Amino acid sequence: LHLLDRHLIALGYNFASLSPENQKICLEQIESNVQTLKTYLQENIDQKENMPDIPETGMAVLQQQFILAEAIDAWIADLKNKFETKQG
Repeated sequence: LHLLDRHLIALGYNFASLSPENQKICLEQIESNVQTLKTYLQENIDQKENMPDIPETGMAVLQQQFILAEAIDAWIADLKNKFETKQG
């Protein structure tokens, strides 16, 4: 998830100070990164879930990362909806 850290921190601290155009760009970039991350994590989970040599703890971490990415994705969708309603 580290590839999102910079964007999420910037979003949390600076979003209101951005112009509406830059807010939209920021949300789109984060959304794209989250989608990329979810795809990567799902492929990784699918590839490793039936491999007997993968530790159970490792699989649990992958699944937790995917759940977190889904939560971030839902949060971004909610922000986009509020932004679009506000810009209306």
